[in-house]
Amino acid sequence: MRLDLDDNGGWLIQPAELARRLRIEEAALLRQGLLGLIDSRLDLGYAHDEGRSQVTISVGKFSWQGTFGPDGFLLTEFRWNRQPSTMAANRRTALRIGSNDDGSYVVDG
Repeated sequence: MRLDLDDNGGWLIQPAELARRLRIEEAALLRQGLLGLIDSRLDLGYAHDEGRSQVTISVGKFSWQGTFGPDGFLLTEFRWNRQPSTMAANRRTALRIGSNDDGSYVVDG
């Protein structure tokens, strides 16, 4: 796997390769892409990491991160499933908003 960038600095990768790394079906990856539900980040190294690049991709609950060397070849990678935090779950519970018959809003908390 290589880090090849287009003229705008975007990562060029075959969908099948990325789907395999995320361990999801290629069709699911493409569908999520069409819906704009893929989060990606490209960070360039500095100081002692100068020349290296790190790519992070998240699709739904699946995430993958790879670190590439100055030659563009993959050095390290890992994959994880994102889990909702307890704080986010508590926030959703605390901020349940409902409306009364008179049109006013009630925030349960």
